[in-house]
Parts: sequence; C-alpha cells; structure tokens
Amino acid sequence: MQDFNLDLTKNEEQRQFLLKVMEEHQRKYPMPESPQCLSLQTLFFERIEHFDRTSREVSRVLRVGGRFVCVSLLQEHILQHILEWFPKNGWMVRVCRCEEAEKSQFEAGHFSLPVFVVVCTKFKKMPNFKPVLEVQLDGDSSPQRVQCAQELLERVKELQQYALLRHTMHTKSVAGEATNVQLCDPASGAARYTLHVVDSKQSSRPLKFAVFIVPLGREREWLFGSVQGREQLSESAGAARLLVAHLHRCDGPPRTLHQIQDELSPKVMELAPQRLPARTKVPFLSVGEGMGQVQEVSRGHSGHSGTFVVEDIHPPDAPPIRRLVFLDNQGIVQSEARILPGESWVYVVLLRT
Repeated sequence: MQDFNLDLTKNEEQRQFLLKVMEEHQRKYPMPESPQCLSLQTLFFERIEHFDRTSREVSRVLRVGGRFVCVSLLQEHILQHILEWFPKNGWMVRVCRCEEAEKSQFEAGHFSLPVFVVVCTKFKKMPNFKPVLEVQLDGDSSPQRVQCAQELLERVKELQQYALLRHTMHTKSVAGEATNVQLCDPASGAARYTLHVVDSKQSSRPLKFAVFIVPLGREREWLFGSVQGREQLSESAGAARLLVAHLHRCDGPPRTLHQIQDELSPKVMELAPQRLPARTKVPFLSVGEGMGQVQEVSRGHSGHSGTFVVEDIHPPDAPPIRRLVFLDNQGIVQSEARILPGESWVYVVLLRT
C-alpha cells in the first residue's frame, strides 16, 4: 500500500491521507457481505499499475453479482486494460454510450469525445470461461453481444473518430475534399447509407444546407458517383453544403423517400455547418418520389474476389439494368447490361464490363 502511495504522489501529507483512506476502506469492507454492491468511479489512470491495484480492490469488496460502474472517455489504453483484466478474471463487461453528456457539449459548440459508462458484473470465476462482452452505443437499441475484444475496440474507436469528424464539419468548410461518412445498422453492423459531404467555395449561396437522396441503382452515374459530378449537383441545388446520400442494399421491402428522410434526419443535423439557425427545416431533395428497387437474380462466391451477386436494377423512370457486383467492393460494377423485354425472352444488351 505504501508503495502504491509513493507512485501516486511525492507529498508526505497526501501519502498519509491516501493510506488512511485505503485502510478505512478495507476496515469498512473487510469482506463482501451484501449480495450486490455498486461502485461508481470516474476512470482515469496514468499508469497501468494503478489500474491493476484498483481492479483487485474492487474485486475484493464485491460479491458475485456485484457491479463496478465507471465513467470514462475510454482512451484506447484504458479500454484495452479493461477488456484484458475483467474478462480474464470472470467478469462480464458492458460498454454503454452516454449521449446526453455529449449532446450538451455539442449544442454549446464545444468539442467533446464520446462519454461511456462501463458496467462490469462479477461472475464466479470458472475454468474455460468465455468472455461476455456487450455494447450499447445507440440509445434506442438494446445491448448487443460482440464476439471478441477487438470488435468492441473497433466500434468504440469508430465513434471517437466520428466525433472528431463531426466537430470538423461543424467548425470549418471541407470544400475540395472528398469527405464521406458511412452509417451502419446498430444491430447488424451492415452499412445502410453513405453520406458524401460537398461544400461550396461560395459560402454566399442562398441555401445553407440540404440533403440529396440518390435512388438505389443510380449511385454509380457520373452526377452522383464522382466528386466532380457531386460538385455540379451542389451547384445546381444552390446549397452551401450538400449531403449526397447513397443507399445500400438491405433486406426487407423497398424504402420510401419519407422513410429514408425520417431515418436520416437525426444524423444529418450532426453534419450541419456552423451557425445554422436553430430549428432549421433541412430540405431533402431527389430526382423523384421513387427510390428504385433491386432484385437479386443469382449469388455465388469466388475464392479470389469473394461473394458476388447478379442483380436487376429498376431505377425510377429509367430502363432496368442487370449488373454483376462483388460485395467486397460495391463501388465498382464488374459488368452491366440493359434488359430489353421481348415476347417470350428477356434480351440482355451488354453496356460495359
């Protein structure tokens, strides 16, 4: 204990105070007696030795079923040691995002990294214990089980990187830069939208902020799929900042324009420019009400290129197209052909490969 105090401070008075605190803690809780005990801490450690000793003390005073709750920004080194120490000693770990703490800072115009609440539940230590790791990074979703610590690390890191990007979008222009954000389903992790941010060099445009939704199947056209095309689209829309939304394939019935608008509305405001008036109604633009349909014709797997699909695209107000797409690289169409209906056959005219 005295060695631990020496690591924390060189001041003799402070060391004696810490020693008394720890002795009082051990006297008050010599052995865990209650079935469940809750400890709330703000987690910050300069040295890993401090973390190990604190964790051992927490484990000593909590009985099986007790919870250790801590609030942290979860810098990478802290999260790594949480995911190493607690599961190894038979604890379940759940990481929850505290969105309310971030919202107040964001609305005040301050930069804030995501704030997390980590809940560690003590289980009886058993041989061959499989770690139980869960995340709840969206306030509207239920906790999701992750397969390994690396997956949890990556998901937390993605949120932290997004917070930095969101702050950049809110404080400066990214005109001339190819900036995009991918939005994923919180339950499955599958991509649902890719948002391309297009800022104009002419900040005096009358429309400060708008969203353009590209119908499914048309995202590879020059106007929507290239940087120059999206800049021209932004100029035509007269927007100082335009978000061009590409739809990804998903299971279930085709999405309508209003369904997409309802789903995107909370997220697009996080990428709005600075000084956008409060309660601004952001216009959602598109080429029509229809969002297009995709019908899968065939699916296979290549050992060299991964899974591929042959699909028929039915863009609104356009002839149907058959495409060969490798799912590992959906931005590139391997082959494309126009479908010409006949009396008893379907004719396919090759357009490119």
